Amino acid sequence: MSLAEVLEMNVFVQAGAKVVAGASKLDRTVRWVHVFEVDYIDRLVQGGELLLTTGIPFGQGTQMLSRIIRDLAAARVAGLVIELGRTFSSVPYACIQEADRVGLPLIVLQREGQFVQITEQVHTAIVDRRSTQLSRIDDLTTDMAQLLLHGGGVSDLLGRLALQVSNPIVLEDLAHQVIAAADPEGRVDEILQAWPRHARSAHEDPDRVGWGHTTSSPGCRWCVVTLRDEQLGRLHLIESHKQSSDVDASILDRAAAAIAISILIDRSPAIVADRARRSLISDILQGGVQGRQEVMLRARNLGADLEGLPLVAVVVGTAFLEQQSEAYSGATAHELAPHDLLGAVRSAVRKAGLVSVDAVEAARVMAIVGLTTGDGRPDEIGRFAAGLHAAVSTALVDSSLFVGVSDVSPPTSLRRAFEQATEAFEYGARGGIEGAHLYYNLGVHHLLLKLWESGDLAQFVESELGALLKHDAESSLALLPTLGVYLGAGGNKSAVARELNIERRTLYHRIDRIESLLGRSLDEHEQAFRLELAIQGLRVIRLRGASARGNSRHLRRPN
Repeated sequence: MSLAEVLEMNVFVQAGAKVVAGASKLDRTVRWVHVFEVDYIDRLVQGGELLLTTGIPFGQGTQMLSRIIRDLAAARVAGLVIELGRTFSSVPYACIQEADRVGLPLIVLQREGQFVQITEQVHTAIVDRRSTQLSRIDDLTTDMAQLLLHGGGVSDLLGRLALQVSNPIVLEDLAHQVIAAADPEGRVDEILQAWPRHARSAHEDPDRVGWGHTTSSPGCRWCVVTLRDEQLGRLHLIESHKQSSDVDASILDRAAAAIAISILIDRSPAIVADRARRSLISDILQGGVQGRQEVMLRARNLGADLEGLPLVAVVVGTAFLEQQSEAYSGATAHELAPHDLLGAVRSAVRKAGLVSVDAVEAARVMAIVGLTTGDGRPDEIGRFAAGLHAAVSTALVDSSLFVGVSDVSPPTSLRRAFEQATEAFEYGARGGIEGAHLYYNLGVHHLLLKLWESGDLAQFVESELGALLKHDAESSLALLPTLGVYLGAGGNKSAVARELNIERRTLYHRIDRIESLLGRSLDEHEQAFRLELAIQGLRVIRLRGASARGNSRHLRRPN
């Protein structure tokens, strides 16, 4: 208890206690009370004692009393009480000045004091106070243990702690992002609004110390929340409503331990499983998996029995993932958005009745999926990929989503399968073609994209199709669609006429006109191949142009 509280006790009031020096230091904690009548008492104290004396050892020696005052101040005692009448009728003014100078509270008893009663009452009060404090700490510990046993989370613990200390409580991660907050008066919004400035000011380096008490306005007691020697965040007691005490500091420390346990209960199984999944996929990507059996066993231990199933590698991501993650707040702000995506992918795969091992890798979701129906034909993979894209897009409505899927792969070739899936994913992402993309369907598109990025594609398209494009720009009858259908049908004129719903004679006329404009025969295989490649290149150019104009969210691969 504080020295000011001690001096308000009846035993001091009845003795006419009067503070004659060091009045600004009455907030000091009194740890114990002791009577002394020797001049070397400074060698016998440990700090925090309130010392009582009649002054007999000092006689009338002003110099000796001044020396003792200096020695006691250096020993960090709580204060010195001198009973007047036996030795001193009043304390020498020089001694009062010395006590003020060194910051030692000096109290005189103007009437006879019963030292036995003083020590008994003060010690009883200190012990009772300490017992009450320990009871508060134990009650909180029991309370939080019950909360944990009944499924209470971090928010519940913070709410109970805020009531115990009558001040706001904030739990932040190591990046100063608020995880949870509570205020007994319900003014959490005010705390959060001021948090960025408060969190980054007047707090010591948590890597150097695990706790602290700032004197900013408002003041703050804080401690580090650790789990298995790993720092998870910091717990802050904001002194908005009242000044905190050392007991509050002990309560805060106990609460930090309970919060760490809550985080362990909530997150540990998921963390362990996610790390194991990521480890398997990472090992596959790096070529560190030793054969088929290892893949199957590790997947089975993660709850995914892939035995006997056609396997495909899947890559799912969004071009705007990193920007979205910055808008999140929470323990791992830059990881939250990818993990939202991971959850959506897992849910979609589970609802489709499929089996998978998945993890977040390089801000994308990468998965090994076992197809539980069919034998993995391209049309089956296409239906799976389209369904996955639709389900995840529904869950993440504000994201432009790209899905890449490999060909069916044996367990020993999953590294190559991930390369295929990544290539398909990047085809969609680079081209701004939202949707699901199969490696099987890429053909030469990934090569055309690289030509576009180098600037050579436009020149190639112009050299092959320039005359035809000029004609279509100036004529009401475009001939490029006819050329595309003709080349796609392999030159089968009957099939082309049926698809275009025109007479064969009209088709022949269009072909003659196309050959005349281009100056080449469509019957020559090499010329036909060059023109088909140019048409696909033109599609890439147009898609990229539309993407650059901000329409990538609505683009689809042309038929």
